[in-house]
Amino acid sequence: MRRIKSVKRLLILTPAAVFILTVICLGSGGKANPGLTAVFSRAPKAARKQQNPYQGQHEATLAGKKLFARYCVHCHGSGAKGYTRGPCLRSPEIRDEPPGVLYWFLKNGKPREGMPSWSGLPGQQRWQLVTYLKNLH
Repeated sequence: MRRIKSVKRLLILTPAAVFILTVICLGSGGKANPGLTAVFSRAPKAARKQQNPYQGQHEATLAGKKLFARYCVHCHGSGAKGYTRGPCLRSPEIRDEPPGVLYWFLKNGKPREGMPSWSGLPGQQRWQLVTYLKNLH
């Protein structure tokens, strides 16, 4: 009986926690993870100069949205607003980074902190994800 009460309490608190985290993420201008700046600073100079070959292409944004729904929504939530495991991706850290840095990060990830490497995805799909993320703002 005690275990059932704990589960019920968890089920009640979980949606509330998700809502609060989402409000915090959006209310702070989307700044949910200041540690991203430190991670992105490790990107090689070549990544900072790399341009997105799909920039401005609506079809690439739509494809990136589908890929996000398939691979990323479980951690980063619907609309990239943040979720229990992944930060809000509508943050200034994402918006202000060069596309090549985001591509580099998707390819390499940060497995120790829960962000997998997506090096198994074709480069085209990683660029489509970058295109989607850059068009969230």
